[in-house]
Amino acid sequence: MNLQVEQLDTNEAKFTINIEQAEYRKAQQTVARKLSKDYRFPGFRPGHAPMNLIVRAVGEEAFKYEVADELARSLYPKALEESKINPYGQGKIEDVKEDPPQMVIRVELQPVVDLRNYKGIRVVYTEPVVGEDEIQAQLDAIQTENAIVKLVERPAEKGDLIEGKIVAYNAENEAVFDLEEESFVLDENLDKAMHLVGLMDAVIGISAGETRNVRLVVDDAEEDENLRSTEVAVEVRADRVSSRELPPLDDTLAQTVGSFETFADLRADVEKKLVDYKQKMAQRDYNDLVVSAFSEEATVIYSPSYLGDRLDEAIEDIKQRTKNEEKMELSDWMKLQGFADEAALRENIKQGVENQAKVNLVLGAVSKAENVIVSGDEIMKEISNVAQYLNDDKLVRRSMQDQSYINSIYSRKLTSRVLERMSTIAQGNGDAPTVASYSSDNVVISEGESTSVVEGAAPETNNG
Repeated sequence: MNLQVEQLDTNEAKFTINIEQAEYRKAQQTVARKLSKDYRFPGFRPGHAPMNLIVRAVGEEAFKYEVADELARSLYPKALEESKINPYGQGKIEDVKEDPPQMVIRVELQPVVDLRNYKGIRVVYTEPVVGEDEIQAQLDAIQTENAIVKLVERPAEKGDLIEGKIVAYNAENEAVFDLEEESFVLDENLDKAMHLVGLMDAVIGISAGETRNVRLVVDDAEEDENLRSTEVAVEVRADRVSSRELPPLDDTLAQTVGSFETFADLRADVEKKLVDYKQKMAQRDYNDLVVSAFSEEATVIYSPSYLGDRLDEAIEDIKQRTKNEEKMELSDWMKLQGFADEAALRENIKQGVENQAKVNLVLGAVSKAENVIVSGDEIMKEISNVAQYLNDDKLVRRSMQDQSYINSIYSRKLTSRVLERMSTIAQGNGDAPTVASYSSDNVVISEGESTSVVEGAAPETNNG
């Protein structure tokens, strides 16, 4: 076998295999014997008809490609081994010639990720700060939740709790939005919650069993741009009116809402939870910036089928989610969403799928370049912890028989570890070079050597 390999710009390779005449004739005879068993030729026993009759029966072009398939079974693996090519899926026969015998196979390659100078990426991390106003807002909410509520027979006053409804209608008398809760507090937050200017003032003085109809203006905070600054008809109904007595922010309140001895303990707990939450959100946002910086720095090349496969997976995921959560078939869901067919849906999600595919490949490349691993012991520990939490001794045995569950744990832990490593590098703690740098907003990339990684299977993750 004589092999020439051409690398294509589409992340594919083209194998041109020159075949010995004797090997080609042998393949023709093998195919002829196989095909002759499927046809009846008068005067010949099955499997013994001459080749010219078989070729005439199946057609010259079809026979030629049957021969090519036969040859490919032995020559293609040898070509892969000789070329050191890392294929993505099976190769496809592109052309076959008989004189002299030659076969051309197009081979899609595994995605290639060049991380370039990822060690020089810098992303500024800003430590979140919890303000006194945020702590006070949480304490006020606790105070409100523990208010003493008493039914009253007087007209509603500011600060009262109203049980009833609020509905806004447009000029066509269509209900455009309403208060989702069945009760509301009569204060300034009511205007903000409903995006209606002057709503609180319009409700003050309403009595139980009374309905009021007023015209108000929708403020600019309303999500629907068509409703902003428009006048709507508002119907307010009060079924019950109750007074609210707020408890003092003291030790008694702290002991009521939890295992706190003093109000200072309650305040410290509120502050800690706020800090933990803001740090978690800040780290999530920071991870997004880091992943974006790594993706923008990297060069990712993949073959056409790779993106097609990712789109197929995304469509299948949508199909399963709509079936499990919406209880409907994909075709019905697409109609409700305004997609004419699956092709329209694929086109709509293509860019997002492509962006996520690049992120996944970059994460996979970083895990290889930085030798980030997750051991079997760590997975076992995770399963054991879940079993202990659920008080289910048999969970470990069942989980070890569920490969998809093990894979999900592995992918989640690997992704988390890769993100930690990327964050470490982006903050300058990853043995990064210290040569000349340039800056763009809060991302800095130092000049240095690139790192290229050929990807096999990247962790399928979504850093959302």
